[in-house]
Amino acid sequence: MTTSLEHPSGLTLELTGRCTRNCRYCYNAWRSPGGPPLPRELPVSELLSLVLPVVRATGRRRVDLTGGEPLLRDDLPDLIQGLRLQGLGVALTTDGGLVDAFMAQVLARMQVSPVQVTLLAADRGLHDELKGSPGAFDQTVEGIAQLTSAGVPVSIAFVHMRPNADRLGEVAELAFALGARSLAFDRLCVTGQAARRAQELVPEAWQTREALRELDEIPKQWHGLRTYRAMSVPQCLEPDGASRGAPGQHGGCAASGPTPAFCVGADGRVRTCAAMTDTLGDLKHETWPAIEQRWQQTRLHAPVATSGGCAKCSDLDACRMGCRASADDNGVDRLVGAASGRRLATP
Repeated sequence: MTTSLEHPSGLTLELTGRCTRNCRYCYNAWRSPGGPPLPRELPVSELLSLVLPVVRATGRRRVDLTGGEPLLRDDLPDLIQGLRLQGLGVALTTDGGLVDAFMAQVLARMQVSPVQVTLLAADRGLHDELKGSPGAFDQTVEGIAQLTSAGVPVSIAFVHMRPNADRLGEVAELAFALGARSLAFDRLCVTGQAARRAQELVPEAWQTREALRELDEIPKQWHGLRTYRAMSVPQCLEPDGASRGAPGQHGGCAASGPTPAFCVGADGRVRTCAAMTDTLGDLKHETWPAIEQRWQQTRLHAPVATSGGCAKCSDLDACRMGCRASADDNGVDRLVGAASGRRLATP
């Protein structure tokens, strides 16, 4: 069976649940108190044997390596080499703090592109606070500098939250100065630790609209810096005058949209996307066609949890609250609460 995809691109491969940071906004379930244990990390040879058949069956052309912090795996270069030998593109998401000159050269030689690194502010105090790690800002900036010096294409991810809601412009300026090629706007995924801190992290609706307006202006100011939305935005949060007739037009939901971003965990379990906690199947014990069939049977019929105004919205079926993972946790209902004048729910 071959997945029917409109524009297949990447398959996400989570290499580890281990991480060097304690981000307040982390969506990984195992980073939350009382959450599931860290996934068992399979060796490179086994991961490749599980992932490559999925890549071939789905027509994916790229594997996106993420975590946790993937650079904590000493066998990362071996995995990248195994994927590249199959003619696949490889992208990497990392905090950047572990990137030294040697690792930057390794990633350049293996043509990893892009390497996505998160910057939450151009202010080290705020960035470190949101990262839950003193010194994170300086380490990350140094890692970005090593990558760009080695010629590795870098994409900066900005996670939009209440504490840094007005910092997008300064992050764009820093990204440009560091030689990054693109800037991704990530709306807060209200799951995991972020769901527990929703009251302090979820921005007001007007803050999101202002940030999206600013995002569209950044390429005009910083020529050569491409911007895009890495996650879909609920339609009611679009700036005034923006199209509300094309959900996912600027970043679609990886779980309920037409192009699922299947995620294979370090233990071989498959989820619809990295932010989802429900397992579709286990590649160690099931074939990909069986797992895909299960996804096809559930993707259009699974309910979207809501507790407030979203449930009454005429656009709900099309919008799916922007992010299925957050919707299942009622997180997006908190996110869009201000749009209808309601108070944000206490998590």
